[in-house]
Amino acid sequence: MPISKEKMKLYPKNWREISARVRIRAGNKCELCDRLNHHYYDGNKLCHEAEVEWFLLCKKNPGLVKEPRKIIKIVLTTHHLDFNPSNNEEYNLMALCQRCHNRLDARWRAYNRKKKREAKG
Repeated sequence: MPISKEKMKLYPKNWREISARVRIRAGNKCELCDRLNHHYYDGNKLCHEAEVEWFLLCKKNPGLVKEPRKIIKIVLTTHHLDFNPSNNEEYNLMALCQRCHNRLDARWRAYNRKKKREAKG
C-alpha cells in the first residue's frame, strides 16, 4: 500500500532499504500467512505459470471469458507493530502481504477516523 506524501515525511530517508531488509529477514514471504512475495495466488493456492498466463491474457482481453478467475499478485509491505512510522527498530517491523497488513491496520484506521469525527464536532 503506497504511503501518502504527508505521511512519507514521518519515515526515514532510507525507508526503502529498511523495508527491504525486513522482507529479506522474513524469507521474502508474509510473516502471518506465508504467502510469497511477487507470486500469484487464487484464493489461498499458489498458481502455476500457465494459470497466471491465462489470467493475464483474460485481463488484457475482457471479452475472452464471461467470468475470469480472480488471481492476485502478492506484494509484501512492511508493518510497524506500534503504528509509529518513526520507530524503525527491528523488533517493531514485520513483513506482511497486503491482505494481512490491511487486516491489522483496520482497527487503527477506524480509531483514527473516529478521532477525526469527534474533533470536528
